[in-house]
Amino acid sequence: MGLPEDHPLKEGELISLDNLVQEVQTRLARKEQLDGITQQAEGLKVVDGIKGEEVKAAAAAAAEAAQPAE
Repeated sequence: MGLPEDHPLKEGELISLDNLVQEVQTRLARKEQLDGITQQAEGLKVVDGIKGEEVKAAAAAAAEAAQPAE
C-alpha cells in the first residue's frame, strides 16, 4: 500500500463482515467530506506570507535591484 514497514495499517485493517456495509458507508462519507474541504481550500490564498517568506522576498528584491536596467 506504499506505507512504511512499521506503519500499523501496513497489512490492512480487519473489519467485521457484520458491519461491512456500515463501515464502507462511513468511510465514503468521510472521503466525501474531505473532498469538500479540499475543494474549499483550493480557493484560499496566503495573505501575510509564510514564515521565512520575507527573507526570500528581500533576497529577490536585492537580486532584481542588482540587475542592470534595460
